[in-house]
Amino acid sequence: MGATLVLCCAAGPQRARAQVAADQQPGAQPTPLPPAEARALKREYERTIRAALLEYQLGHWDEAAALFGRAHALNPSARTWRGLGLAAFESRNYALALGYMRAALADPRRPLTAEQRKELERASARAESFVARVVLALEPADATFALDGNPAQLDAHRELLLDPGDHELLISAPGHEQRSVMLRAAAGTSRRLAIALTPLSQQTAAAAEPEAGELRYTWVAAAGVPVFGALALGIWLSGQGELEDIEDECRAQGGCGDAEVARRADDAGLSSHATWTSVCLMLTGAAAGTAAALYLIESRDGAERTPSTTLSVGPGAVELRGHF
Repeated sequence: MGATLVLCCAAGPQRARAQVAADQQPGAQPTPLPPAEARALKREYERTIRAALLEYQLGHWDEAAALFGRAHALNPSARTWRGLGLAAFESRNYALALGYMRAALADPRRPLTAEQRKELERASARAESFVARVVLALEPADATFALDGNPAQLDAHRELLLDPGDHELLISAPGHEQRSVMLRAAAGTSRRLAIALTPLSQQTAAAAEPEAGELRYTWVAAAGVPVFGALALGIWLSGQGELEDIEDECRAQGGCGDAEVARRADDAGLSSHATWTSVCLMLTGAAAGTAAALYLIESRDGAERTPSTTLSVGPGAVELRGHF
């Protein structure tokens, strides 16, 4: 931008560090200090302003912003707001710069000169063309949010000003589920975003109820297929092992006929092995058939369910959130 930054170094109304928080808002009444403390605070403010001006003239925007912030904490006014705004503008933090510039134009404490006001209005107009605006409609109304991990708030127009790029919006409210929304901001765009948080009571109830379209019973029935199949295989292998032992015994005795082998197998209870193997195979088939039938039923329930979706559309960004 190349603006020449000139701030008057007069101390103005003096105040102690511990009382700065109460004096931050425009129109706040200065807190009287003992003369010695007032003089010390004035000298510190003047030193800080001189250092901030030097860093600004050297193009060290971050350093200048830090020093203007310190001066603002010592003696907040339209002049310190202006310094913060111009340093943020040069750093290309346009959303932050706009907030500072608007405060400088509105603050009655040590108001800007006519030339400074015109310069700041021009810079503010340029910054406005570089930011994206998001009008937020939050439910519940007392919801708070953080932008990129830092607490944030809306301006007087309930707009959220964003620098171009990707941002994360984290919305929370007492008794509600926290929600994270990713935003892609494009310079010069404006959009409206409605976000409703889910009460925790509804979330708990929804989690306790079976979800329509979930294949819960299908998976229970399908689990029987490997279980009964493994039982059938185990029983059959056990019977085969005993049958081989009987045949080996017969060969050791000089050989046995088929009838003798069958008799010995019957005496050993191998017929029950065959029966239980057949039972397990039938149960395996029944489990597979039941799982197939339940799959058709539960899949149909899911397909017939009405989707619940929320769609937010804006220049440079589209968000789709729903339950299918």
